[in-house]
Amino acid sequence: MILGGLYLLYLGIQLLKSAFNKNPTPSAKNQDETLPQKSHSMLLVQGFLTNMANPKALVYFSSVFSIAISTEVSIFEQSSLLALVFIESLMWFSAVALVFSAPKINHYYQKFSKKIDGITGGIFISFGCLLILNRD
Repeated sequence: MILGGLYLLYLGIQLLKSAFNKNPTPSAKNQDETLPQKSHSMLLVQGFLTNMANPKALVYFSSVFSIAISTEVSIFEQSSLLALVFIESLMWFSAVALVFSAPKINHYYQKFSKKIDGITGGIFISFGCLLILNRD
């Protein structure tokens, strides 16, 4: 619990640094000009690796599979569950990508990103302190 709390504190501090950074958030137009273009396959691999490094994904997949799969479940049912989770994840992340690639939503996200980072950083620090200080 202490390590988890310290990790949340670290993430919260990083988010607060980002929120209070004086440099303006680059707009989508500026990002297109300064960043090298990546192929769709490279972006897919980057997204996959980012999600696999996400502890929430590990908890989600572990909970789904630990509840639904036992030794009595047939290989067909196990494969069906795996396919269902794959399709659900593909649909979710595709929807998120489509929504945030819309110019208007991307504009508003860029406009409010520092505020979002500040609020999220404060929440992470609060939960981190709660984990560290909770001795029940």
